[in-house]
Amino acid sequence: MGKNKKKRKKNNTSSSSLSSSSNNNNDNINKINQLKTQMEDVFYNTTWDKDNMMYKCIKKDLMENNGIFEIKQMITKEEAFKVIELAESTGFQETFQRETRECAFRKNGRLQIHSEKLAQILFDRIQMHLPTFNDKIKPIGLSDNFRLYKYTPGQAFGPHIDESVRTNAGYATLYTLLMYLNDDGLTGGETTFYTSDSYPGRNMNIALKYKPKLGNGLVHMHGDQCLLHEGNEVKGGIKYLLRTDIAYSGV
Repeated sequence: MGKNKKKRKKNNTSSSSLSSSSNNNNDNINKINQLKTQMEDVFYNTTWDKDNMMYKCIKKDLMENNGIFEIKQMITKEEAFKVIELAESTGFQETFQRETRECAFRKNGRLQIHSEKLAQILFDRIQMHLPTFNDKIKPIGLSDNFRLYKYTPGQAFGPHIDESVRTNAGYATLYTLLMYLNDDGLTGGETTFYTSDSYPGRNMNIALKYKPKLGNGLVHMHGDQCLLHEGNEVKGGIKYLLRTDIAYSGV
């Protein structure tokens, strides 16, 4: 992972630090493969009519200069609830990262799948809203690396930055895409962004605080353009979200 200025905390999600016991490895692989197939079916079987305003994705700029925007209604309520049900049936892996000079505090449940099919389905829904910078630098697809997160009361993800990575096809990711799967009964758990001069533990000036909204996607630039941000502590209820990244050609 690359670094941003002044030792800002990184999003530490390396597979080595989150790996499960080797004794259960085969069983876990089977469960993840089943979850992948089931999630693909959930989204593939949705009747998605782009001309029907009931399901049409709607973009709303939140911080245009910093490349943060919301895509409303990109996931249906039925899809979101089914994904939660499937994830709970599979079983979240509890992750914990102590705060260090390099890594942010993190405590939450986590699942990970790789699905090119799901990436294409969701990319088709939102492609019209994704920024194109010039003839060469333009959105090419979503990463097939999907992570499901579950935060219960007391859990959070401390101030950090998201770094750009290369997809298997060699494209660079420029944006994080967070898709919120629930909001009913949830208190806390906002995604808070800080101004560009902010650093963990000092000069923490809030630029934007986004409250989870069922079915909506939150998109923000990452890598060198990423603002310091955090997933605030959940105070009540449970927070579920699905995360991937948006890849670009020409970078």
